[in-house]
This record gives sequence, structure tokens and C-alpha cells, in this order.
Amino acid sequence: MVKKTVYSHGRIFAAAGFTFIEITMTISIIAILCYIAYPAATNYVNKTRDAALKKDLFVLRESIDKFYSAYNRYPATLDELVEKSFIRAIPIDPITGSYQSWRVIPSKPDERDVFDVKSGAPGVDSENVAYENY
Repeated sequence: MVKKTVYSHGRIFAAAGFTFIEITMTISIIAILCYIAYPAATNYVNKTRDAALKKDLFVLRESIDKFYSAYNRYPATLDELVEKSFIRAIPIDPITGSYQSWRVIPSKPDERDVFDVKSGAPGVDSENVAYENY
């Protein structure tokens, strides 16, 4: 039912508004668009995390190589890279959310140094590659 307003000079105007059907259809269309967009947004976030992990590993490995070039040995810990100013801080693993989850690979099985770094995150990325294989 449309509410009519009568003004003093005798003209009748219909009150503007939306019907229940119009509102329901609008909400339904918005819900369908959200249902379609959510998987794409989730996939985008996962690919961004994977790219950030690859970048962080590249930076750490490059810092280890520069350390080796400067001191002719590998650093004893990742903290030594920070102490000697090769990196500002140990990056946070974007998958685990911790800087302590990095897996340190020594140069030799009996050594206690940092030859390589891998992610300690379990699982696989968006392309089914295990994080530990990065």
C-alpha cells in the first residue's frame, strides 16, 4: 500500500520507497556475487602468502651468501645475520606467522651452521608444492 501525502494546495504525491520484492532481489543478487567472489579472494590471499614466503626465503639465502663472502664461513644462527647487519630482522614466515619456524639446514650433517633456510610450515601451497620444498 502506497502512502499518499496531500499538500495544502491539493496535489497528491505518492511516498517513495522500495517494495519487499525489490529489497529481497537486491539482497539475493549481492549474496550471489559474494558467493562467487569469495573463492577468488581466498585464492588471491593464499597466492600472496606463497609469494611472500618465496621472497623472504630469497632474502635470507642472499644474506647467508653475503655473510659467507664477508667472513668465509656460514653464520652460526640466523640471529648472527641480524647482529652483523646483513638483515634488519629475521622475517616472519607468512604461513606459520612466526619467525621461529624457519628450518635451518647446515652445510654438513655434523656442522652447527646455517647453510640454507626452509619454511617449517606444514602442508602445500596453491600449486600443491610442499612448503618444505621451497
